[in-house]
Amino acid sequence: MPLDAPGDDRLDEARSDVTLEGAASSISWRLPADCYEATKPSSARCDDDGTAFQLVVGGKPGMDLVDSELDYRELAEEDSTVQQTTVDVAGRTFTVLVDDGGGAEGDTGIMTFLHQPEGSPDTFAVVLLTEAPVTDLPSTRVDELYQVLGSLELEPA
Repeated sequence: MPLDAPGDDRLDEARSDVTLEGAASSISWRLPADCYEATKPSSARCDDDGTAFQLVVGGKPGMDLVDSELDYRELAEEDSTVQQTTVDVAGRTFTVLVDDGGGAEGDTGIMTFLHQPEGSPDTFAVVLLTEAPVTDLPSTRVDELYQVLGSLELEPA
């Protein structure tokens, strides 16, 4: 699923700023131009042929990467399988947690991308929630997701 060259820019030019109370940095991102509509500065939703996708940008102020991983795993449904990998996008390494939501119809698939900047006490996250199985994500949604990861900018708070 990782993309070396995602192709054409699929993101809107405008940036959304997300301030996390207690975080050493603020984060900004560009949301996908096609299908997604901002619901808050930290999230956007897309309804694509009856399947909903939601992107959420946030973080865990004062929580390191290991504790953040554990925190997100605790949120997983009892019958779900969480797989972990890493991916490099735009010079940043993300820990990726993929939760199949249990795999039954109507379950929510979740992909969580966690990044802790070197020297930062905070971990930042981009989360994709989908009504579709994570393994069946349309290539357009995957391209957008990786471009969102590449668009992240962290600034001192």
